[in-house]
Amino acid sequence: MAYRKTRDVRDALAAKRELIVTSAVALLERTGEAGVIAVAAKAGVATGTLYVHFPDARELVAAAIARRLKDDLTAMDHAQLTATKPIASAAASIAVYINRARKCRGLASITADVTYRNGIVRAFEARITAAKRDLDPRQRPLPPELAAAAIYGALNAVLITKGLPATGDVVAPGLVLLALQMMGVSPRSEAAGYAAAGLTIADVMP
Repeated sequence: MAYRKTRDVRDALAAKRELIVTSAVALLERTGEAGVIAVAAKAGVATGTLYVHFPDARELVAAAIARRLKDDLTAMDHAQLTATKPIASAAASIAVYINRARKCRGLASITADVTYRNGIVRAFEARITAAKRDLDPRQRPLPPELAAAAIYGALNAVLITKGLPATGDVVAPGLVLLALQMMGVSPRSEAAGYAAAGLTIADVMP
């Protein structure tokens, strides 16, 4: 009986922590901030309860960004499962990143975080590295680590400054094409760019 009570308490604490993190992520995505008072209100808990799980406000923000990063990486991993070749895998993953990022009004705060940035850039780099054998060396593509960082910076600069609609904007496929070109694909037309990556326009739309 004592063991059951201990396990129940532990499960309750875990559930409460999950609720707090989920609430923090939602606020961070919507406003770019995850303050203690606002998160506690959204989670429906007292600020004292929140501090039990996150004694420092910075820990709360870090947990929210870590969760957002995990969710983005999971979505990118899932997108590449149906890709026909490595370059298509890279393009599909980047398309998913774009279409998730464009729905996030707090993107500037999230993408400025070093841990988040490094996680996404490493994911881009791994996919670009795998796609190298599909690229034409005559195009002299950037090294994967530089291409990944450049793509991350360019995409977020457009997404943040343009404030794209969450759905239905043709700029999203255009951004995928930009990423392909930065990877070393040099299409004569937009359709050719997607064909080179084993994609169609429909593959990268929201």
